[in-house]
Amino acid sequence: MQTKDASRQAKREIRGRILALRDDLPEEQRQRLGRLIGQRLLDLPEFEKAVRVAFFASFGSEVPTLETISRAIDSGKEVYLPVTDRKNRRLDFHRLRDPGTDLIKGAYGILEPVPSGAPAPVGSFEVIVTPGVAFDRDGLRVGYGGGFYDRVFDEAGLNVLRAAMAFDLQLVEQVPREVTDLPVHVLITEERVLRFR
Repeated sequence: MQTKDASRQAKREIRGRILALRDDLPEEQRQRLGRLIGQRLLDLPEFEKAVRVAFFASFGSEVPTLETISRAIDSGKEVYLPVTDRKNRRLDFHRLRDPGTDLIKGAYGILEPVPSGAPAPVGSFEVIVTPGVAFDRDGLRVGYGGGFYDRVFDEAGLNVLRAAMAFDLQLVEQVPREVTDLPVHVLITEERVLRFR
């Protein structure tokens, strides 16, 4: 295992390289691939069986998620999205009932549900769908550097399926691992579904 500083520097380099590749994807292609990836997620046996799922609202050049979120809600699932608590550096998940009317711009300009009531405990979800910049073949991920989802995964425990949606170009040979890094269990791209547990 690398030193913490070396690991963070390596992650910064991976983040810069993969974000540049992802940002270069034409919007039409991003939308088309996003629909393929979304369908693969909806077809996952664990996702089909799940009742309570946590998603992320896509931002920038991420895999588009809003259509998949709408389809999940239409199929009868309870869908929760994060609201960023910057002060406490955590994500609080609130139920989203209508993506057309119940989303507002929150922290970092990312769409968030209008909070109503107390946030849902992350251990109550059957699936957590996570964003990320890069992933390797062990399920390790490079996020945006805030550690938000590592804390969510840790709090959720082992029984919640950690799933990631990404473009195939986001796959890298190896992600440097730090002690606090928790891998995803399944990675879905337009080309493949990779399982890690």
